[in-house]
Amino acid sequence: MVLKIACMVEPGTRFPANDDRAAVNSTLVSKGSYTENTDGACLAVVCDGVGGEAFYNDFASGKSPDELMELFLSREPEDTKTDQWQSQILARIMRNHRIIVVAPLIEDAVKKMSFEFAPDLESAIALAGEGGIVVIPDGPGVVITR
Repeated sequence: MVLKIACMVEPGTRFPANDDRAAVNSTLVSKGSYTENTDGACLAVVCDGVGGEAFYNDFASGKSPDELMELFLSREPEDTKTDQWQSQILARIMRNHRIIVVAPLIEDAVKKMSFEFAPDLESAIALAGEGGIVVIPDGPGVVITR
């Protein structure tokens, strides 16, 4: 499968400085945006948190990606959790791809959410092995299309 990767690295509104970096194959993006077509086999995320409470609780529940999708799709519209669409997309990705998360300050949370943990980007790349790697430093600021 060929993925079209588009990423953007920016400080955001929470912190005055940004240490985030996006790595798409051999290209490191420290500021601005980047686009590339690539054969993607692995997704790596560099982050400093785990999202909202509902997002965390769903993925820390121990359910498989298929069970999570069943849960999401069975909810009545009025019972849909905040930003559930993000959880649905991630569960779909998890059905076919490994998720490696670089977040040394929240290692326990990452593992409880059924993701693979890496203490730094170099370790994540080593865990991923051969194949495509996509790093998403700011989920809502990154668009991935086929």
